[in-house]
Amino acid sequence: MIVDQISQILEKTEKSLPKHFYLDVDHFKRELDAIWFKRWLYVCRSETLENKGDYQVLDVGGQSIVVTRGKEGAIHAFHNTCRHRGSILTTESKGCFKGSVVCPYHAWTYGLDGQLVGTRHQLKCDDFDKKDYTLFNVGVEEWEGFVFVNLNPEESPSLREGLEEKSFIPGLKNWRLSELRSAFQSTKIINCNWKIFLENFAECFHCPGVHPEFCDLVPIYGKALLGGDPEALENHKSNPGNLPPSGFRPGAVTWSMDGKSNIPQFPNLTDEDMADGFQYHRLSPGLIIESLRDVVSIVRIIPLAPEKTEVVSELLFHPSTIGKYDDDIKNIIDFFDLVLEQDCGICEVNQKGLHSNRFEHGVLVPQEYAVRYFHQWLLSELGES
Repeated sequence: MIVDQISQILEKTEKSLPKHFYLDVDHFKRELDAIWFKRWLYVCRSETLENKGDYQVLDVGGQSIVVTRGKEGAIHAFHNTCRHRGSILTTESKGCFKGSVVCPYHAWTYGLDGQLVGTRHQLKCDDFDKKDYTLFNVGVEEWEGFVFVNLNPEESPSLREGLEEKSFIPGLKNWRLSELRSAFQSTKIINCNWKIFLENFAECFHCPGVHPEFCDLVPIYGKALLGGDPEALENHKSNPGNLPPSGFRPGAVTWSMDGKSNIPQFPNLTDEDMADGFQYHRLSPGLIIESLRDVVSIVRIIPLAPEKTEVVSELLFHPSTIGKYDDDIKNIIDFFDLVLEQDCGICEVNQKGLHSNRFEHGVLVPQEYAVRYFHQWLLSELGES
């Protein structure tokens, strides 16, 4: 599902989700089963798995998944669990298997495709067949240099079908994402529920107080609005004006500390692509892509516990610019890192307040239409009205 410049200003206040959605362990498990364990989840860029044996581990809601490049070049994914007695196979978050996957406990050895190939030190047993102990496979697919996994692929459409249905593919095609390369990555563990973070990304009501630098760069954010079509803004009587949707201040061209950049624009972008200065796409539940003239931002959200979330941020550039425009790239990196740090900090503040004995649920104001949309999607996924 994509939230892409939704322009449906709320006509009246709406209740937010009840607080147990953000605190309760049983409800957290319910969301994992209904959403996170049935959806395609972004793991890493394909270049992270460039060589045979390269691997990346994704931990989501207590499930540990290994994604690795096989000998034949294909990517495989399986649970990080030995079929012998359940030991994890690797304690590292990433690395390179040297030709095989060896359990650190009793040395059961698997091929990079997950097939059991050896049981070192084991005595012969007539009823034991290695074919019966393949690692537990996980669905894995690639799209435009992105690697996704799905813990229950048989219950979901293919990755490509899902992306095409939500216009994810046509909306980003001119950025040629598969050609881009990462110049920055950060991982933050924040003390808040995953929904708090996504709600924060779905509104700019917080922007004037939390993101002064962003509001200076994008004036409409200083009016506590994400943007939207001009008609929606004109109809919002408390915020009249004719600012363009999400437009930059005069002289600014990208999201950087001063709004400037000498990095050439991606070669295939059209005027329509850049009409608002950037595009925003979200693939539910946990991938956000923000595409600008010279950089593409990726934010991956993974729930670890009811009040703990992993946030991974990556910035992609055209490979011809990396090493040639380092000052401009740093200027962009510093801005994105600043804004993300501000978001993470305020989300933790929000989470702490939910523990009040008096608080049961909040209220959504007119600008928080996209938060309401997210809540409606969530409740639908959970089978609630």
